[in-house]
Amino acid sequence: FPRAGRALGQWMAQGWRAPPPGCVLVPVPLHWRRRLRRGFNPPEAVAEGLAEGWGREVRTDAMKRVAHRTSLTASTRAARLDALEGMYQATRGVDPLRVVLVDDVLTTGATFRVCQTALERHGHEVVGGVWLAVG
Repeated sequence: FPRAGRALGQWMAQGWRAPPPGCVLVPVPLHWRRRLRRGFNPPEAVAEGLAEGWGREVRTDAMKRVAHRTSLTASTRAARLDALEGMYQATRGVDPLRVVLVDDVLTTGATFRVCQTALERHGHEVVGGVWLAVG
């Protein structure tokens, strides 16, 4: 899927206007255990394709997932927000960035909201989000 994710990101970049100059793409990170099991991070693959098409930088160092949890597939938005609280943190020492968050699927918006809050607490400005699919 990494190759397919990059190709889909490139395809998306052809149809959507690029974010303003100076913006970077930050893929929603996976916990290291899930990344090890999958071998890649789907949002990162999509972000790489978008970056190539738009001429923007991907910053995987801006945020990390600090806890591992079971899937939230059947959860409500409120349950997701509760479960995701504190799950993501902005990385210390990264200068403030203008960020477009990239994820593979948007279900309730809870992951976006939690990641946005984590980044903004550390001085980053989240200017938007991109999702491969809405479910």
